[in-house]
Amino acid sequence: MSGSNITFEDFVTCDDDVATAGTLTEGEILESVNNCIESDKDDDFNDEPQTSSTSVSTNEAKKALTTVRSFIEQCSNIKDNVFSSLFVIENQIDLEIVNFLKQKKITDFFK
Repeated sequence: MSGSNITFEDFVTCDDDVATAGTLTEGEILESVNNCIESDKDDDFNDEPQTSSTSVSTNEAKKALTTVRSFIEQCSNIKDNVFSSLFVIENQIDLEIVNFLKQKKITDFFK
């Protein structure tokens, strides 16, 4: 820039005295750790996916699938792949039921 009185040396060393790191006191360290622990506790409540609708139980899902299957059976000209898809969905619901009943290992809680 023309007309400025800043030298290259002033430009390069202008931030030499700026604090970029520091040491924490024991109190600051404890406060930081306590904040992390409290934040982890809050996060535990938010682990479930956020959805705008209410959660659906596996029994409700099976009843809904039965209703859909009954409706599809009443329709004409239904392709076989529709029933195959319903079967896949039913198997997935059954897997959820089995996984829910499966005993957890202690290590599952540390992920």
